[in-house]
Amino acid sequence: MFDNIMEIQLEKIGVQIEKILTEKNLLLSELADKTGLMSNDLREYIACRRIPTNLTVKAIAEFVGKPMGWIYFGEVQEYIHDYLVLRGYEAMLNDYPDIPRQIEYDFFNGEFKNPGWENEYGYPEEVFIDDCFFDIEHECMNDHVKLSAIRFLEHHDILFNNAKDRELSISSVVNLVSEVREYTGDFGYEDQDDIDFIIEDYFKRI
Repeated sequence: MFDNIMEIQLEKIGVQIEKILTEKNLLLSELADKTGLMSNDLREYIACRRIPTNLTVKAIAEFVGKPMGWIYFGEVQEYIHDYLVLRGYEAMLNDYPDIPRQIEYDFFNGEFKNPGWENEYGYPEEVFIDDCFFDIEHECMNDHVKLSAIRFLEHHDILFNNAKDRELSISSVVNLVSEVREYTGDFGYEDQDDIDFIIEDYFKRI
């Protein structure tokens, strides 16, 4: 149903059904009556023991006035967040929690908005998320390296001629880390030891 990493998540489906019960103050039997489904089936979905069919998801989604994708993945920002976590970017998302909102904004308001960006449920295709995230990841990584360099300098007695030279050195080490990442491709945001090693080695040599 979804390509590659974004597969239907049993836990998310169960959470969404429980959210409906709580927000609408319904018993399981009442939700079953209102959607034409069986209580036992809903109980199985909540317990993550079965995957509902598309028709089942459609019935639940229509009852709450949400797209079918909401049952599978929650709001669009949740969908984007979960996808990026599965891609290994949880550490970056913890430090830059606004990333999913930025991608969601581009999805709905982008200058080159294209229906081809959407999957069958109106949610962003993985390739769209990847493309949007590419530039954001680069900016966040550079910011992270800059902050790491500043922290290093705060704890080490490195002499500079003036504040401008200090800023130029920080910019240089940010560019260096970016070049090393581009060349090797074997470390990322969460690899703080690798980042710190490059920073320390750079400042020891100036």
